Amino acid sequence: MTAKDVMTRQVVTVSENATVAAAARLMHASGHGGLPVIGEGGKVVGMLDRITLLRLILPQYAAEIGDLAFLPEDFKGFETRIEEIGRKSVGEVMRPCDICAAEDTPLVEIAALMVLKRAEDVPVLRDQELVGIVGLQDVVDEIVWPHFKRSEGR
Repeated sequence: MTAKDVMTRQVVTVSENATVAAAARLMHASGHGGLPVIGEGGKVVGMLDRITLLRLILPQYAAEIGDLAFLPEDFKGFETRIEEIGRKSVGEVMRPCDICAAEDTPLVEIAALMVLKRAEDVPVLRDQELVGIVGLQDVVDEIVWPHFKRSEGR
């Protein structure tokens, strides 16, 4: 099984010049957890995903402490931070597109890349043009679930 067997062909993308707020709205409306970022010339230059957004919004000390329980319920710091980040361009905050796949890339190789790079979505390219995307759920549906179904019958 390869990328072309499971990839989504109609990919929702975002421009590197779009604001983070616009990209977040597009991500939410489309139901996608990650969007390939398209630069000038129509090439994939990065990815913007849910975890990147969350890392930008959470204060650094929260990540270091690992707990936000000490904050009062009406803490307004997040609203200000979200507004500031929302005005930035996607190009300023995106994750570089450090993993991509070709249509003939084996699905198990994509799964390994996802684990190693902690990525939930892998753009699929043909001659450096975006032709699809493989999501984590695609990989789980094709690799993990069938194995468990087979093992139930034993």
